[in-house]
Amino acid sequence: MKCLFRTALLALLLALLGAGGFYAWHRFADPAPRVETRQLIDPAPAPPQRKTLRLGTYNIAHARGSAAGTSNHNGESAEDRLARVKAIGAALREADLDAVALNEIDFACTWSNGIDMLEVIGAEAGFAYAVRQRNYDAQVPGYRLDFGNAILSRHPVENARLVEFAPRQEWMAALIGNQDAAYAELSDGSQRFALCAVHLEVDDAAVRARAAEELLALAGASEVPLFIAGDFNATRQGSPGYDPPHDGPGAIELLLGGDAPKFVSQPTGTATAADFTFPSEGPERTIDWVLAPTGTRIVRKEVVNLPLSDHCLVVLEVLR
Repeated sequence: MKCLFRTALLALLLALLGAGGFYAWHRFADPAPRVETRQLIDPAPAPPQRKTLRLGTYNIAHARGSAAGTSNHNGESAEDRLARVKAIGAALREADLDAVALNEIDFACTWSNGIDMLEVIGAEAGFAYAVRQRNYDAQVPGYRLDFGNAILSRHPVENARLVEFAPRQEWMAALIGNQDAAYAELSDGSQRFALCAVHLEVDDAAVRARAAEELLALAGASEVPLFIAGDFNATRQGSPGYDPPHDGPGAIELLLGGDAPKFVSQPTGTATAADFTFPSEGPERTIDWVLAPTGTRIVRKEVVNLPLSDHCLVVLEVLR
């Protein structure tokens, strides 16, 4: 019996060492690039130049559906998950966007059966260019996390890079990753601008505020007009769900407020029901935003409620 116990214990230790070595190699010795740019399909013929620019943001919540708080391991088949991913792509095609920021998009996750959602959505939506930005990337035998933010664009992408935010927990960032951001410059031939895709920390207002300060610094250093889009997990002061840090303004107030704000967006004041973006089954607060550089003339804002995610798609249309 003792011999059997020792053999079982040795086998367990060897298995743990093997899994740990596999994880360490993937995470530290041979990590996947944090940011990648690629062309997904041949670009379509250039449409007639329109006078507006349409930018969107959509937290697709791993394409698990519209019910808030459900597990990513929802037990559905690969076919069902893939059908929802394709439906997201079709909805983005219908929205007729120049570019869109996507959050919680899976690149190779076990819970979504390894579907590369960026490839599928980009092709279905008709976007030729893509930026893949990994927030979380860790793997052990039989299980993988690989998801983050993405930018899809009908215009060529240049100078794509990672924007790193101070993490909430250093050890967690080292072990599996952090909620950082993707920056890319886009050009339609007549206009050049930058888009930053963000997904800010959900549980800590102070961490979100620090990220907002870093975004303000990014805007100050950018040589082209900078738009920021994503799930900020933050609302405007006075709006439902406002959750500022104890020692200062919240992330949205930092970005849209102050004596000389660097960004504008809608709503300009207290959010109403038409502005609410989350949860999609009964929206009650505005946490998904597209921010435009100060001085930009906003034509319209659209909140599109789709039964595909627990967030709504947000579109901001501005004059070129």
